[in-house]
Amino acid sequence: MNTEQGPIIAAQGAELSAQLAQVSTPVDESIPGWKSRDIARMDSMDAIKGQQLEVVDAASTAIASELHDQWRNENQAPHEVDGKIVYEPRVKVLAEVDGAQKWFNDGKVPEGATEIKRQDIANTSYDQLDEHWKTDNKAAADVVVGLLVDRNGKIDLSDPATRSEVGGIVHDAWLSRNPWEQDGALGVPFDQLTETEQAKDLAQVETAQRIFANPQ
Repeated sequence: MNTEQGPIIAAQGAELSAQLAQVSTPVDESIPGWKSRDIARMDSMDAIKGQQLEVVDAASTAIASELHDQWRNENQAPHEVDGKIVYEPRVKVLAEVDGAQKWFNDGKVPEGATEIKRQDIANTSYDQLDEHWKTDNKAAADVVVGLLVDRNGKIDLSDPATRSEVGGIVHDAWLSRNPWEQDGALGVPFDQLTETEQAKDLAQVETAQRIFANPQ
């Protein structure tokens, strides 16, 4: 991800919020022609809200891209080959089995299945990933962006109560996307997780804060 995107997206969001505040004030109905002005005002609000949705989606995409990069840097042994950073391959194969399409790890495709496509997700940038492999990072990013929007970008992770609240939201969302984990060691409230696991959840928020911090 282009590291300059974050502050630009944050600035766009702030500008749109300011614009929305300006046009949200109801018109004075005692002044002739107020109905046409009110229609124009509502149209402006709708347009700004549409732009806000685009900015929020761009923010989520930026965070999801960063989460993907973090995953491959931390887990896929990055190393340099001919001046280029490459990663330990993680090849996934989409195949059709009994009329249904399913992803498999390379080497685990059932005999008789018809291979449709394969993708090395470790050596593929987020924007080039198949939509299937974008899903979890995008969902995680959507949660974090929602937290930032709801709190006007202000999340103080040095405050224990805030850490617990925000971490709980991130962790509960992760469990909802991974229900098979609910009966395991991670299937507990955030505050009962080990410090290591808590840090993983909070790291998503820290990543968003770093990306969208406006440099001074």
